[in-house]
Amino acid sequence: MGTCHARVQQMPYDPALDKPIIDRIHAQLRQADAYHRPEQQPAKLCDWGLYLGGMQDVTDCKKMQELGIRGIANVASSVCIYTPRGEVPAGDMRILHIDADDDDWYPLLEKHLCEFEMFIQKAKEDGVKTVVHCKAGQNRSAALCAAYLIHAERMKLMDAIQLLVERRGLVLTNCHFLRELVQLARAEHLLD
Repeated sequence: MGTCHARVQQMPYDPALDKPIIDRIHAQLRQADAYHRPEQQPAKLCDWGLYLGGMQDVTDCKKMQELGIRGIANVASSVCIYTPRGEVPAGDMRILHIDADDDDWYPLLEKHLCEFEMFIQKAKEDGVKTVVHCKAGQNRSAALCAAYLIHAERMKLMDAIQLLVERRGLVLTNCHFLRELVQLARAEHLLD
């Protein structure tokens, strides 16, 4: 558990060094349509069944059942207090509650990446399709999904962001979360 924290804290954020990377990320993020999500939501990020959505997506019990979702990571649990279960018995659902803030100072990866990654890895190992959500499916959940793709799936930072933009649309508008992702990608040697 400590290695995740150590990796995030390992590389201090250097505005001069990281500005070109942040500029590239912002250019990629500007490709997203700010007013429309791509057709298929929640967004499928991994073939094994990792999805990214917002509260509106996960409250559609019929859609969750159609997708075979049996795992939910609610990363805004103080705001999104309703976690749908639909027809799946409560004992058959895997649920992770993380109470994260969507603020420019909040250390999201430092505080929650390890717990989140362990939950997602266990779901993957057990073949449990899982949706990750916050209120809008834009910052907290998107940043944790990107961090998972970088750290566990060994995806390069820009590839992870491109995948999120293509599949989810407008994401990662929280500048601090972007800086944490850059730090993580640098520590993992996955910036380019």
